[in-house]
Amino acid sequence: MIHIVMATDDNFCQHAGIAILSLIRHNIRNNISFHIFEMNVSSKNIENLKQICAQHEKELLLYPISKELFDKFPNPGDFSYATYIRIVIPQILPLSIKKVLYLDCDVIINGDILALWETDIEKYALAGVEDSSWGGSKINMENESNPEKYINAGVLLMNLTYWRVNNVQQKLIDYLESPPKTLQMFDQDAINDVLLGNILYIAPTWNCIISFFSLPSRIVKDQRKLLWNLCWHAKIIHFAGPRTVKPWFKESCVPYKSNYIRNLKLSPWKDYKPVYACNTKQESYKIMIKRYARNFIFVFYALFFKIKG
Repeated sequence: MIHIVMATDDNFCQHAGIAILSLIRHNIRNNISFHIFEMNVSSKNIENLKQICAQHEKELLLYPISKELFDKFPNPGDFSYATYIRIVIPQILPLSIKKVLYLDCDVIINGDILALWETDIEKYALAGVEDSSWGGSKINMENESNPEKYINAGVLLMNLTYWRVNNVQQKLIDYLESPPKTLQMFDQDAINDVLLGNILYIAPTWNCIISFFSLPSRIVKDQRKLLWNLCWHAKIIHFAGPRTVKPWFKESCVPYKSNYIRNLKLSPWKDYKPVYACNTKQESYKIMIKRYARNFIFVFYALFFKIKG
């Protein structure tokens, strides 16, 4: 059984549902159980999630979470308090569940995830992909011998047995309640700092962050040779970043947006129409033109690093 965990509030529930649908459609033969940690999600959106899973005969378990659970944590600013939910997963799930794949809501699945699920993390707290070169605050920069080893927490293969045995959850709670430094990415910073040395770094195909397709690419330098393959065959695409890269906004002209739209049209939210993120259409059009031009150039950029090796 593959155990998938997602955390959402009502604002992001539609996107969580699209991610779930995309995962199911690419993993029909896999036995999957969805564990959705929800914070004040409307009954209508809950019914939509149930409909998706019921139609495809996949298990759906819901866990209501109160914001008060995180009252002592730093205010996450533009992020939802739901971002902190991944920290309490080991406590809330039954002990019989020893491993989970945590996914942010703003992802799309584009392939079979069984190989990721079967990754051996027995000796690690979790597995994750190195973040884009600007995406995190690099809270673990004191690791000067390898300063880029900072993972993005949007896709995490979590060893719950390790977390429980080593009291990782309480260490993260203590860290967030009394941060030793200024946090920019909140629980992601905490995870990187507390678990430094106990993380398995995996291929970027499992968390292809949309800023990897920037010019120059924000992927870490030693992985640029992988860009060509990521352009066409990324397994999990993560639309992390400003509103204008989110595929549910009109300004988004990023790679793999069509995957989101395709799944949207097959979902209970099929009548949703993308809206503008910017205040003026002039600003929106400027962003879109730049993005289309960048996408065209990026193909040759990625091909260069593929040939260079």
